[in-house]
Amino acid sequence: MDNSLKVKFSLNQNWISEKKAVVFGIFEGEEIPCGLGFKKETAEKDAEKLFPVFLRIKKHFAHKDFSGKFGEVAVLYPDDTMYKRIILCGLGKKEELDAEKIRNAASAGIAAAEKLHVHKVSFTLFGSPRQSAEDRLRAIFEGAALSLYAFDAYKTKPKEDPAPKAVITDVEFLLPEIIEEKDIAAWQKSLDKYVVVAEAVYFARNLTSQPASVVTPKFLAETAEALSKQHKNVTCTIYHKKELAEMNMNGILAVGAGSDNEPVLIVLEYDPVIPKHRDNGASPATDKSIPTVALVGKGVCFDSGGISLKPSENMEEMKMDMAGAAAVMAAFFTAVRLELPVSVACVVPAVENLPSSKSYRPGDIVKTASGKTIEVQNTDAEGRIILADALHFAVSNFKPTHVIDLATLTGACVVALGSHYAGLLSNDDALAAALGVSGAKTGEKVWRMPLDEAYKKQIESEIADVKNIGGKGAGTITAGMFLKEFIGDHKSWAHIDIAGTAMLSEKNTYRPKGGSGFGVRLLVDFLEGLTRV
Repeated sequence: MDNSLKVKFSLNQNWISEKKAVVFGIFEGEEIPCGLGFKKETAEKDAEKLFPVFLRIKKHFAHKDFSGKFGEVAVLYPDDTMYKRIILCGLGKKEELDAEKIRNAASAGIAAAEKLHVHKVSFTLFGSPRQSAEDRLRAIFEGAALSLYAFDAYKTKPKEDPAPKAVITDVEFLLPEIIEEKDIAAWQKSLDKYVVVAEAVYFARNLTSQPASVVTPKFLAETAEALSKQHKNVTCTIYHKKELAEMNMNGILAVGAGSDNEPVLIVLEYDPVIPKHRDNGASPATDKSIPTVALVGKGVCFDSGGISLKPSENMEEMKMDMAGAAAVMAAFFTAVRLELPVSVACVVPAVENLPSSKSYRPGDIVKTASGKTIEVQNTDAEGRIILADALHFAVSNFKPTHVIDLATLTGACVVALGSHYAGLLSNDDALAAALGVSGAKTGEKVWRMPLDEAYKKQIESEIADVKNIGGKGAGTITAGMFLKEFIGDHKSWAHIDIAGTAMLSEKNTYRPKGGSGFGVRLLVDFLEGLTRV
């Protein structure tokens, strides 16, 4: 599966040259673009070339067809300037501009450029004075790069196209001239990192959008194994049906019993190579200062609901029920590629939930790996059952400082938060706060919900330790309370319900219709934050 960005991204300080299309950001009510970045002497020396550009923009403002309001886009075709096409993106009010709005503006710029059929697009580093040039670069890159994604692997292409349309192959960022040449290497290193993270989002999107006939539990396992072989400090262990039975992983086995595609448990481990100046020569296993994070992802490769069959309408979307697994695997390998100084374990229970004579049934009681029993009242509440085994495994085997699970877990979360926020439940205020900061920074926002013992009564069973549904009301919270039963006495756990954000029914700026890759950038930023402490 090819997850590389087909577009070349580059840095350039050469503003005074012919360009096919240049994207400017303009604040509401202002006639001059922001983030121009050339020195005064350049402006004076090359006024003859620059003045026509800004005169054209000012004249367009005078027509009042464009005012700089957020979301407005205009394309100019000046015939007397060195910029053949000028794309104006409204940034709205200066004091209201944030990183997410910059991403959206960059996405709008890309959308306009794609309609122009140009090969190369140049972005100025637009933004407000309170945003550093580095932050602007990151936000504009993300908006542009993530907008360029397309899942078209199954579209047949005509052998001969009489009029092939140009596609964007190059995106450059016009750096301010005030940046010293000696600092360009550091900027390039940052850009290289952003490309790695974007490729991880592409990876998660590809996995989520592929049909379930392709992304089976076996496929996920083989993908993890293949990627792990590319890195010396990564180990991959796949537990199959026989091993799962020996480990008493009866939750995973029960949910996967109805499918001919047998369930697996995928376990990835990354031990960073810590520089000696940091750990005085200690190995990752003995250096207690290195945080250890367990990432657990729900990997239901297709969810029919099992015996408690879902309605047929929109069931095709249930190929995305492994979006949590895709996100944690993508974040894991990003940590590896960026060589983050944090130990990461990735645990993915991968199953298909299908009806057959072998399927688990409503009324069954499942004894999990932790020893706790679950009364099955609805086989369509399967994700929490496989996560029960996976969370117990992660806590017991890795003794992590933090445990984070991602799952497309509840329809209730979609009702509560729609597609803009993921639900967050946690027993650790500091962890929840850190995830909230990363969510705000990356635009992958989370909304914390209460993890109050008052809700526990809803999952109490008369014949088992817990039941897998909590009745009417607070469905996202009761699911979180259920998962909490399987982390033992661990004090730093967070559950992120991405049911509404993992797959979108329509394109939303730089997020495509289909698999969104939500959670990848959130987790990577969180892991990076741990290394900065």
